Amino acid sequence: MDSPAVFAGCRKQTLWDKVDELDAYKRRWNLRISGVLEEEGENVKMIILDIFRQVSPGLADVLQSLIDVAHRLGPKLGYTRRTIIVHPLSVSPRSYMADARRSEVLKQKKIRISEDLTERTKEARNKLWPLVEKARKEGRRAGFGGPNAVVDGKRISADDV
Repeated sequence: MDSPAVFAGCRKQTLWDKVDELDAYKRRWNLRISGVLEEEGENVKMIILDIFRQVSPGLADVLQSLIDVAHRLGPKLGYTRRTIIVHPLSVSPRSYMADARRSEVLKQKKIRISEDLTERTKEARNKLWPLVEKARKEGRRAGFGGPNAVVDGKRISADDV
């Protein structure tokens, strides 16, 4: 029979796994937008809409009624480009915004759109990145699905590396 300390450790890890899973679920529609210059008294939602109006005029019109929350992360502390989190009311605006990532307008302004990943997922992806990069250089299909790498349709966990 396992000692209580070993059993408690397993339960604790299971709880952390569940917390991370719930955190990832909560963040699934969020997008992080970085590189946007900060202004005093700004309306972050209007700034986001203006950026997307430049990317695609129709896109901004669609997003105006579908963005629930848009705000900067963390305390001001003299930063001039704090990351913005955008939380849409449904998944469709998120897909529109994610498609805009390749926009020349965003590249010129040095604005980057990314997923709102949990710390645990970021760590796992960082660990798996060399594997994904190598597979891509070899001409194989490789990317990420949650915290896992997917190479030629096969899921690879950070624990497997």
